Amino acid sequence: MNTKTIKATLAVATAISAATSLPINLVQQVQAKEDTSGVNDVKGPTKKIELQKQVDEKNTEVVAASTALSAAESTRDDSKTKYDAVSKSYTDTVNKSVEAGDYVDNALVAEITARAKDVADLQQKLSDQKSQKEALDAQVQEKQAQLDAEQARLDEATKALEDSKEQNKDTLTKLEEAKKTKEDSSALVETLEKQLEETKEALSIAESNLKDAQTSLEGHKAELAELLKEKDALTEKLESNQDKLAELKDSLSKEYTDEEITQMESEIASLNEEMASITASIEAQDKQIADAEANVETQTKVLDEANAEFEKATAELASITDKVGNAKDNYDIAEKNYNDLQKQVNDLEAGVDTAELTKLKGELAELQEKQDAARKDYNLAESKYFAAEKALQDSYLKYNDNVANFFQYVSDNTTDEAVKKDIRWAMNELKKYDGKNVPSGKFDVKYYDSNNVDGTPYSLTQFAEALNYLKTANAIRAKEGVKELKISYYLMAVSAIQNQVSSITHYHANMYPGEFFENLYLTSKMPDSKEFQKEDGTVDIDRLEAIGRGEVQPTETEAKSPFLHWWIAEKIKYESGETNFDVIGHYKNLVNSGCGITGFAVNSTKNDGTYYTFNQTFAGSDSYEFHDSQGKRRYITGMSISDVEDLLAQWILYKAEQLANAPTQEEVNKLDEIAGEKFGILRQANAQVTAKQSEIDNYTDNVKAQLEDAKKTLNAATNEYSDLLVKQSEAQAKVTNAEANVKTEQDKLAGLNDTLSSLKDEKDKFVSKQSSLKSTIDTKQTTLDAAKMSKEEIEKQIASTEAEINSLKTSLSDNELATSKENSAIDSNSTTIANLNQTTVDLNKQISATETELAEQKAILEDADNKIATYEKALADHAKVEADYNEAKQTVEDTQYQLGILKGEASSLATEIEQTIASETTAAANNEKAQLAQKQWNAIKAGEATEYGQYDDTTLDTIKAKVDEYTSLKSQIASLETDVATAKADLDEKEAKYQASLLAYNTAEAEYNTAKSALDTFIATHGSVSTDTIIVAENVLYTGEEVTPDVVVKDSLGTTIDPSEYTIVYTNNVELGKATVTITMNGENYVGTFTKEFNIVKASQYEGWRKVGNDWYYYDNHGLKVKGSHVIDGAKYYFNNDGLMQKNWFKIDGSWYYAASSGAIQAQWVQSGSNWYYVNADGKMMTGYQTVGGVKYYLNGDGLMQKNWFKINGSWYYAASSGAIQAQWVQSGSNWYYVDADGKMVTGKQTVNGLKYLFDANGIMKKGWSLDKDKWEFYSQNTMKVYGKTFVEGQQVTGWLPIGNRWYYIAEDGYMVTGYQTISGVKYYFDESGLMQTGWFKINGVYHYAASSGAIKAQWVKSGSNWYYVDAEGKMVTGDYVIDGKVNHFDTNGVWIK
Repeated sequence: MNTKTIKATLAVATAISAATSLPINLVQQVQAKEDTSGVNDVKGPTKKIELQKQVDEKNTEVVAASTALSAAESTRDDSKTKYDAVSKSYTDTVNKSVEAGDYVDNALVAEITARAKDVADLQQKLSDQKSQKEALDAQVQEKQAQLDAEQARLDEATKALEDSKEQNKDTLTKLEEAKKTKEDSSALVETLEKQLEETKEALSIAESNLKDAQTSLEGHKAELAELLKEKDALTEKLESNQDKLAELKDSLSKEYTDEEITQMESEIASLNEEMASITASIEAQDKQIADAEANVETQTKVLDEANAEFEKATAELASITDKVGNAKDNYDIAEKNYNDLQKQVNDLEAGVDTAELTKLKGELAELQEKQDAARKDYNLAESKYFAAEKALQDSYLKYNDNVANFFQYVSDNTTDEAVKKDIRWAMNELKKYDGKNVPSGKFDVKYYDSNNVDGTPYSLTQFAEALNYLKTANAIRAKEGVKELKISYYLMAVSAIQNQVSSITHYHANMYPGEFFENLYLTSKMPDSKEFQKEDGTVDIDRLEAIGRGEVQPTETEAKSPFLHWWIAEKIKYESGETNFDVIGHYKNLVNSGCGITGFAVNSTKNDGTYYTFNQTFAGSDSYEFHDSQGKRRYITGMSISDVEDLLAQWILYKAEQLANAPTQEEVNKLDEIAGEKFGILRQANAQVTAKQSEIDNYTDNVKAQLEDAKKTLNAATNEYSDLLVKQSEAQAKVTNAEANVKTEQDKLAGLNDTLSSLKDEKDKFVSKQSSLKSTIDTKQTTLDAAKMSKEEIEKQIASTEAEINSLKTSLSDNELATSKENSAIDSNSTTIANLNQTTVDLNKQISATETELAEQKAILEDADNKIATYEKALADHAKVEADYNEAKQTVEDTQYQLGILKGEASSLATEIEQTIASETTAAANNEKAQLAQKQWNAIKAGEATEYGQYDDTTLDTIKAKVDEYTSLKSQIASLETDVATAKADLDEKEAKYQASLLAYNTAEAEYNTAKSALDTFIATHGSVSTDTIIVAENVLYTGEEVTPDVVVKDSLGTTIDPSEYTIVYTNNVELGKATVTITMNGENYVGTFTKEFNIVKASQYEGWRKVGNDWYYYDNHGLKVKGSHVIDGAKYYFNNDGLMQKNWFKIDGSWYYAASSGAIQAQWVQSGSNWYYVNADGKMMTGYQTVGGVKYYLNGDGLMQKNWFKINGSWYYAASSGAIQAQWVQSGSNWYYVDADGKMVTGKQTVNGLKYLFDANGIMKKGWSLDKDKWEFYSQNTMKVYGKTFVEGQQVTGWLPIGNRWYYIAEDGYMVTGYQTISGVKYYFDESGLMQTGWFKINGVYHYAASSGAIKAQWVKSGSNWYYVDAEGKMVTGDYVIDGKVNHFDTNGVWIK
């Protein structure tokens, strides 16, 4: 189609659009079809020309059908307009009629339902109230009966208390006296025991000193005896030597004959025989003396035991004698008390009142008068208290801090139906959740608790806070250009309820899905609702924004404002392009212009102990729809913040006025206090009367009971006194026997000492005789020896003897000096012994006296303990009686209080019942009027009546206007139905014609689309052909014949064209040089003739390397550039798709490769700057672990060889500076690390070369102590040797571990041992810290002992001068303990008692 045709088509389309109601999209479709019909004047493929022609023809048909369709649509639309007008008039009239009828139906049904419900509710309420009244009356009676019973119980308890007081009036004094006696006696016993201990210690010291002195004396005596013996021996020896010297000198001048020599030898032999006999007698005497000494020692022990028994018997006698005296005193007291009580009983049985009984009766009369006066005072005070308390409770319920009371106040003081409805919905929502817990397994939080609103969103304080926050919200909306939010009481309640839920869950409550939106904010610190409010009450919104944008630093509370997060923080994200509602939802809710009413709640209590919570709830509209009492559609649009604040201020003032008129809690408390005081007086009077009457009634019985108790006490005292006399006699007998036994054993010991002394005297005689005989033998032996010697030998003997004599004289002189010293020492010791003997006598007397006094005081102490126990039991019994009285008293007071409450409630309920009866009568009359109105309305709808009368009822009479409107509309509907039928028939005719035209247009359009699709398909699948899309080899080998290289023809779309669509002609295609090939398209799908040149060359002419500029190429034996990977002359190269040889770094399929500057490719390291890379035999850059030349390396994702420390997937690895990776130790600073064969840093416990080490979470080798769960390990802090074992630094130590001078033991599992351990057959003990114990130590408070080596075994241990014994566990023994079959005694401190 030419330009003129296009313009004409556009003109037609424009005319159609302007003159008809044809849809604009349909016109656009026509225009599009017209625009596609233009062609150029160049002749194209024949198939394309044919297809274009079909499209043009079908397009013309579409335009014609479109014109006809437009005309038919215009006619139909005119007819439809007329029909719609008539139909609308009819429908409007019918709808108005229905609406009027529905209004009347709904209004009457609602009113009848409401009034019937009011009647039913009031009847139910009346029934419930009567049931409650009956129940309350029954409770009053039941509580009164309970009070009577509890009063009787109190009377009994009062009497019991008075009896107990009388019986125990002196008990406390006696108890204090007994305690004082015990205290004094205890102090004296303590003093005496300490004195006795000190005296015994002094005696022990004195006895020890005496023993030491006696030992010393015996030693000195023995030494003196030795010295005397030595003196005798020296004297004898001196005399012998002097005689020998004389004999020797005589021998110089005298010669002995053989007979004389023989005679002397014979005499000496005889004397030696006598000496042997005497020596044997001495040895026999020594044995007898030893036996005698043993007998003396044994008898001494027997005597000590007898003395001990005597002392014990004496102490027992003294103790029992003291008890006998106390028992006699008790008996005398008991006897007197019994006799006095027996006289009182005799008088009472004879009818004679005692003076005490007469006094009791007079006291009873006086108490009864006081009781009557107290009862009257109490009844008056109680009635005043109950009246005031009721008034105060009423004021608390109506005027407390619950926001629900404010809602009710607003509803009661407004005529606005919308406000009333809003508040009713709010109150209903609160009632629905009142007292119910928010589901939580952890916290006790209620949705709403009408009895406790403190710190919750339902308190007036938090409600006022919420209003302040809403001011900030409206300031934000004003800045954003959005209308202000109004407050809905219902949404305020909803927001509070959802806030309670979110305070536990920390998520949106979403309790009203699809109905409301909500913003939630949680903070650990409570912000200030007025933080951004200026002095004039306006909000400084600019500062809030500046803080949010980081231009101003906020205060601590400013930073916690919910709007800082809801508004400006999310607004900034919105401005940066954020669209996700989860991210900017708070901001979108806050500035949503579609939200007109809202609620807000502040929770100033951390219900979960963590967060304060804020909730703002939005309605998605400006109002709620509802029907008022007249049935009219009304809307809740909310109230402004200032209006709500004004109402809140009014309520607070009103509440204050009402509370001011009500009695105060102090006044009520005062009346309660007065009533309590009066009741206390009455109770005391009751108790006193009861107690006094009981005392009188039980007086005789009490006296008799006391007599029985006195009799029992007397019998017990008699028995005790008799028993102790018997025991005293027995103890005296023991003392007499023990004393006689001591005398017997003393006589035995004296006889044994006499025997021993006699034996020693006989031995001394034999020793003296032995010494004299020895001197005689020595003299004779000297004479004999001299007789046998030469003169020279005699002279030598004389010189030797003289020297011996001089030596003996010197020794005698020394002996005399030593003897003198020993005599002095003996005198000193004798004096000391005499003094110590006197001291021990004195101390023994003192001990005996102290023990006697101590026994007496212990007896007094025991008696005091018995009395204290008796008195304390009596007081405990009294305390129980008093507790029973207090319990009964409290029960009566509680019951009286509960009875007063029940009476007050019953009285209030009676008044309420009267009010309910009056309300029910009025409601029944109103319901009858509504029933009559419904009856008239039903008649009007049925056409049976036309009048709706007056009912003197504002609500029912208001409905009349709608009834009249309904009657008028009914009369108009009939004529409108005829007009609608006529218009409908005309519209049906025009619609049929339009549908026929539309079918014709759709058919034409479908045919056009088919033709256009075929043309578009051809154009899409057939491109153009040019010399650039024809492929012919550049070089062809010379053959001497015609060469016809292959030709590939493609179109511009890259489609290979079938050879049947073109012809090929070759020219100059035999000889070397340039040749041509001509390609001619057949014209059906493609057109044109194209010529391409190629070279005819020799095989050797073009094969091999070719350099073009700085680039290298390689041609094969066909003269073609090679591509891809090739091995040339033994070297590998890579050529890209253009045949260009690659060098240095290059990519293949996204991976890096490397070739040398010569292009050669081989496996090699490549350095780039200070970095190293590795490529394989194909030149490909490697990553990850690689083993090169037997060495492991790691190359990261960029191929970079790693060295030193590096990370893989968050873990540390190490490679040497050469990049080599192996298992090795690595030192960094003072720390050691270990990496495995992959270079990965190890942590935790590791075994390296058979040795165990520990590495912390940072890989650092641990040294010293380390806690593994609850067990200790030790790792060597340096190289150390212990008992032949060597531990290198960081190695886990096992076996013995010395640290300083302390020893520990590490088991083979590596853990430090504690407690008893047997190591190499030796037992040791290690405390909780693992320290090996030595010397004395404690286990569970008991002493144990280990040697300095730590070894533990059964053994004797000496400490100071004391000996101890420990068992096989090292435990110090006490008491009797068998060692080597013998019983040994150890005191409580473990000291061995010899």
